[in-house]
Amino acid sequence: MPTITDLPDELLDEITHLLPKGTLFSLCTVSNRFQPRATRWLYRSLALAGNGDTIKICKALISNKIAAISVRKVLLWPGLAFSRLSLTGGPFYLYLSAFYKLLSRALACAINVENIRLMFPYCGASLSFDACAFSNLHSFATTMEPHTLASFVRRHPQLQELHISPSDIRSITLSEFSGISLSSLNSVCLPQSLLFIISPDAPLRSVLSPEIEDDNEEIPHFIRQLSRYSTTLTELHLCRPHWNAEVLMHVATLLPKIKSFTFTRMAPGLHDPANIAFLEACEVVLPFFSSLSQFRIEVARNRELSGFTFVSDYRCDFTMVQMWGNKCPTLSICAFPCAYTSRSSMLMIGIS
Repeated sequence: MPTITDLPDELLDEITHLLPKGTLFSLCTVSNRFQPRATRWLYRSLALAGNGDTIKICKALISNKIAAISVRKVLLWPGLAFSRLSLTGGPFYLYLSAFYKLLSRALACAINVENIRLMFPYCGASLSFDACAFSNLHSFATTMEPHTLASFVRRHPQLQELHISPSDIRSITLSEFSGISLSSLNSVCLPQSLLFIISPDAPLRSVLSPEIEDDNEEIPHFIRQLSRYSTTLTELHLCRPHWNAEVLMHVATLLPKIKSFTFTRMAPGLHDPANIAFLEACEVVLPFFSSLSQFRIEVARNRELSGFTFVSDYRCDFTMVQMWGNKCPTLSICAFPCAYTSRSSMLMIGIS
């Protein structure tokens, strides 16, 4: 009587692809025929928390070649356990240093990885990328500044997505990035001081800015540099704690062809007059956009408004679409925080 082991290899691969990780882990111990297929999908996408399981996975990648070459995506998000002040000694620093060395060795073995996300809170020790080179890597993001970050980026000119948003931009030595020109980038999150590494010929389509303050000229400079890609850029997300009307006008006049514009701001309060002033400023600049289809207002995360962190916390305001559609015919979506009263509603209920 035929058994599952009589199935062709292609069908077995499809079956293992659909199994949960717990089942894949058990399947690795069944037989020599199942072990490589289960391993291939067990290590395909790794979400690491920096705990004991992460250390086991790192050791497996170092010792098991099939596991290492199967990795395509790595997300490292240790959380608040790693959030400490900068340290230069002590048990915690020594643990971090040892952990980063192990992680670096493990990543160096994952030669087929395509997507890496290193979402670290600020801490003292750093991760070294000296031994890491990935021919298939197309997406890389980090919130920390690993040692040799510039040389890592230089070794991967094929990158299509690059997000670098350290907690302190001063921790990055800009001179080390001199001469880097990435011509394949289509999505970036870079501070204004690093935009020069994007080649003028890059097919840049999406930009997410780090948080930008109001008390300098960084916003105009940031947008002016992006205007070099006005023919290809379609998505822009500005993250900043406050706002002024000039920012919106800079975007509308220098990047008139963007289709999706998201603006993260620190709302002072639901019924604050600044909300109406902000929406009126939006209304003024709308005619300058020629292709805008989606306009989204997000609330910056803080203690007072910490609830707006999920997609479900936002809604499409069809009243605003109807009102603003007269000024910008291409507009089809206006998304606001659920508790954020629309301009028309504010005018009807008055400002308290």
